[in-house]
Order: sequence, then structure tokens, then C-alpha cells
Amino acid sequence: MNQVKERGQSWLGWVGLAIGAIVLLLAAGSGVESNAMPEKDPKKIVGPKECGECHKAEVHTWRETKHSRSFKELPRKKEAKEVAEKLGVKRMKKDSACLNCHFTSGIKKGKSKAIVGISCESCHGPAKDWLKVHSDYGGKTVTREMETPEHKAKRLAAIKASGMIRPPELYRLAANCFQCHTIPNEHLVNVGGHKAGSEFDLVAWSQGEVRHNFFSSGGKKNTEASSERKRMLYVVGASLDLEYSLRALSKATEKGTFLEAMVKRVGKAMGKLKKIHGLVTISELKEMLAIAAKVKLGANQEAQITPAADKIRAVAQKVANNYDGSEWAAIDKVLPTADKYKGKPGKAPPGK
Repeated sequence: MNQVKERGQSWLGWVGLAIGAIVLLLAAGSGVESNAMPEKDPKKIVGPKECGECHKAEVHTWRETKHSRSFKELPRKKEAKEVAEKLGVKRMKKDSACLNCHFTSGIKKGKSKAIVGISCESCHGPAKDWLKVHSDYGGKTVTREMETPEHKAKRLAAIKASGMIRPPELYRLAANCFQCHTIPNEHLVNVGGHKAGSEFDLVAWSQGEVRHNFFSSGGKKNTEASSERKRMLYVVGASLDLEYSLRALSKATEKGTFLEAMVKRVGKAMGKLKKIHGLVTISELKEMLAIAAKVKLGANQEAQITPAADKIRAVAQKVANNYDGSEWAAIDKVLPTADKYKGKPGKAPPGK
């Protein structure tokens, strides 16, 4: 009886969020998600310490990554200081051009400021609204294994409505990576001398030091993604690369390093998709390539580039939502091997 009561109280506590999820789904109409990423409102950032209350192994490995170390190391780097000087930036942790991708801002002593580097909430969304809901399986005494299918469906809808990005939501999760790794800022590149994007491969980067896949092993082993998951990462990553390279190119307004780099990036992304399309039959890849082929690659083309990127986004989301990689074994030979992963995956803390 107490368990039933607790489940009822739990449900009432976040029924509004579930309703919000239904509203979002109805607004979507076609099922295609908006390109807009969840706004990282400093007031809704709880910080990695809160996440670490349950995800100890994940936070432990995160603290050893470049994402985490950027908080202390970036302002001391010679290259970063040179970029800041060219842009007239005195304090990197207070400038939005640096804050958006290198730090996580939260509220400290009543003021918004950078509190950590690239953190849990940089990828999974500000957690204030979903932190308690995402681990509520139906009451204090109800474990994940005991949760009913009905409760799980409502819980997942609720946390999505409140901004959480879960690992299975591959498109949304990876979009967080590409919106920074493509460096869609012409002024930052042309004036500041910032590198025009990273040589970013979703498999190589996600399976290296940022890997924190402890959940399925009870926090003991940082397992590598399955072959099916890596295939999905590779294909969806290539699709996102094309989309976000176009989005970055749409910001170009003049000849220069930024324009040249983004034109090349678009071409390279198209080449990668063509290579994949030559190995496996995925009709959506041909569709994306056809959309990109009609785009005029040049400065001041935002009016025609952005709609094209939006169309590619819709197709890429179909790929992420409708496939599982099980039929794509042919692309295994082009996937990055372990020696190409970016850094070594961290281990669980002592005692786990």
C-alpha cells in the first residue's frame, strides 16, 4: 500500500512535465525535432558534483578529460591568450565567445559565472528540471528493475520535455558536439586566429577519453560501444558534420580563412557520406547529398544555406531514429580503430 502511495505522489510531482512532453510532440507535427539546442540557462545548471552523487564513475573519469581540465588550463595556454588578445578579451571566463564552448556557466554567490569546464550538462542539458525525475522509478523503494513500462514511458517523456538529452537520443547528443567543434564564428577565426574547426570524428572522439560507459556494468567497467552503436555514431556523425558545416558556412560574410575552411569542410563531409553510401544502402544519405549538391558554397548565402541545412537535419534525424546499425557491417572496415581514439578511456575509481 505504501509503495502504491509513493508511486502516486511521485507521479503527481512531475505530471506537468509529462504534459509538456505531449505538447512538444504535438507541436513537432512531423516528428522532426527543432534545431535549437536546449538553452544552457546558468540558473538551471546544478554542476557535476550533483551528478556524481549517483554517477560516481562517470564523473571520476570526466575529471581527467580535456573537457574538464579546460577550466584551469585554457586561460593559461599560449594559443588561447593570443586569440584573446586579438579579440580584445581580458578574461576568457567572462567572454561569450569562449564561454559557450569551453566552460559551463552556473550561479555562484548570486552571479552567473563559469564554474567548470565542458561538463555533464554541456552534453545532457541543464539538469535542474530533470535531475530528480530521471531517477524516479515510481517511488523511493522502487528500483529501475521494478519500474513499470507505463511509468517508464511517462518518465522518459517528462525528462525529455524538461531538457535532458539521453544517450539513446543520438542526434540530439551528437549535435552538442558539432555545434562547437565546427567553430561557427567568422570573427573568432578571421580576427582572433582561432582554428577553424576540429578534425572531428564521432567514433574516435566518443570512444576515447570522454567515454564513460559504466551504466550497464554497474559502474565497474568502462565498456566500448557495440559494433552497432559505433556504426550509428559513424553514419549519424557524418550526417551531422555535413549539416553543421553548412550552418557554419552560412555565417561567412567575406573572403578569408573562415570561408575557405568551411567550404573545404562541406566538401569533405560530402565525400565521407559518399564513401559510406558506396558501402551500405541507406537511402537517406543519397537524399542528404542531393540537398547539399544544390547549395551555392560562398559568402553571404545564409538565405539558401540554412534551409538546406534544416532539410539535412530532418533526414539525419530519420537515420538516427529509424536504424540501429545492425545491417551496416560493411562499414566496419572504415571505422576508426582503437589506436585512432582520442585519448585513453578512464577507469572506475578505486573500490568500484
